[in-house]
Amino acid sequence: MNEIDRLGRMASIRALMQTFISWIAVVAVLIGCCSDSIAQGRPDPAVHKAALEKLKFLEGKWKGEATITTAQGETIKIVQTEDVQYKLEGTVMLIEGTGRDAQGKIVFNALAVVSSEPATKIYRIRAWNNGNSVETELKVGKETFEWGFDMGLAKVAHKMSSDEKGRWSGLSEAKTPDGKTVHSIRMLLSRAPAID
Repeated sequence: MNEIDRLGRMASIRALMQTFISWIAVVAVLIGCCSDSIAQGRPDPAVHKAALEKLKFLEGKWKGEATITTAQGETIKIVQTEDVQYKLEGTVMLIEGTGRDAQGKIVFNALAVVSSEPATKIYRIRAWNNGNSVETELKVGKETFEWGFDMGLAKVAHKMSSDEKGRWSGLSEAKTPDGKTVHSIRMLLSRAPAID
């Protein structure tokens, strides 16, 4: 390679490097501009956390008796536990319910995630049980919540409130279009003492 070829090659490499550096600068500027606009559209976690504070009374571990009445009129008593925790820095709430029979066998298990939509002031619940799932609005009051959904022709409603002793009082019912209750679960849970 002669000197002229070597100098020409070096000039080409310098030109490529300058083009590359120019492109990096352009990309950096675009990322900076876009990240500002993306950040402006991004929800503020503090707003979600503040909205979920309305459910603070649920946080912790709960245990008590639940009574299930089946469509056939059979009554089943179980020991129900609910483990309620804030997750993702308080922006969602995780609720896990487990029901055990007298022998300690799990006969009921469900998991739910509660979140908020601050722009619309709507709470959402997504729940899973036995391979089924549902997502719907959760209505939150002062130490109360309720939610429901359609299951075939039946309407399912879940209502929870905190009674005068601070216990979790819950009622879940499935009703037919004529208003007949075909299945229900009634529970009364006490907060389990904190273990340090």
